[in-house]
Amino acid sequence: MGKNKQKITLIFIFITFIIITAAVGCFNSLSTQKELPQEEETQNLDSNNYHGLRIETKDLNLEELADSYPRIVCFGDSVTFGWNVDYKNSYPSLLEELLEEDYAKVKVINSGIGGNTVLDAYDRVENDIIGYNPHLVVINFGLNDGRIKEITGDDENINGGEEPVYDGDKEDLPVPNVDPETFNRYYNLIIDKIKSADIKIILMGLNYIFILSSGENNIDAEEQIEIYKNYNDEVRKIAVNSHIDFIDLWDIFESNDKTNDYLQGDGIHPNEEGFKLIANIIYEVIRSYNFQ
Repeated sequence: MGKNKQKITLIFIFITFIIITAAVGCFNSLSTQKELPQEEETQNLDSNNYHGLRIETKDLNLEELADSYPRIVCFGDSVTFGWNVDYKNSYPSLLEELLEEDYAKVKVINSGIGGNTVLDAYDRVENDIIGYNPHLVVINFGLNDGRIKEITGDDENINGGEEPVYDGDKEDLPVPNVDPETFNRYYNLIIDKIKSADIKIILMGLNYIFILSSGENNIDAEEQIEIYKNYNDEVRKIAVNSHIDFIDLWDIFESNDKTNDYLQGDGIHPNEEGFKLIANIIYEVIRSYNFQ
């Protein structure tokens, strides 16, 4: 009888051990699952191409900006962000360095996000421009808007759900991410929002590009470059109609004898020398405003 009790006790201990082990394993599994979303949201700050605003912009203390003058926001896509270069070599950072010679308390804020179109920009105006209460904003969009998009039967999100408008046979025309009419409309809506906040504006056109891989997503390189030229012209027209200063990057880059020296290997994004050129061009325009 004593042996049976001993055997039952051992079995009970063994079953209890199994239950406890399983419970601990389940708890650890749940803990790991809870941590996963945080890991997915974390940006790789070791990269110069992470999604979203640069960490230097996110770390800005708005209270510390109260005494800065003039406050300037550079609002754009990956060109403004400074794709593939350190923050110090992005054109907003270089522009601030130049302006410090004239304004000791100047602050230039980088509100560039890679991949953005004017549709994305419209949703960001309040937070990423007006929220900083700047005296001036430099706007630069178009490379992602004018990028030819390969259309498939499953594609239902062209122009962010907006119906593109074209003349003639659609099948024979390249389709950009944001068609010209929508691009014009949203660009003007962005300008209206900024003007209503009494902020001075500079519009900057697309930078010249010299190479694109033919055949990528069925995109023809020459066709793509021609579309970019048209989008640059569109920004110029918007600037003229809105009585806003316009910086024609396309013309400035193209007229330089060493155009290729200002672009990275992808032939689209400016390199460090290209960003220096952009910063210097904007600097000369801002100097003429004579902020007091």
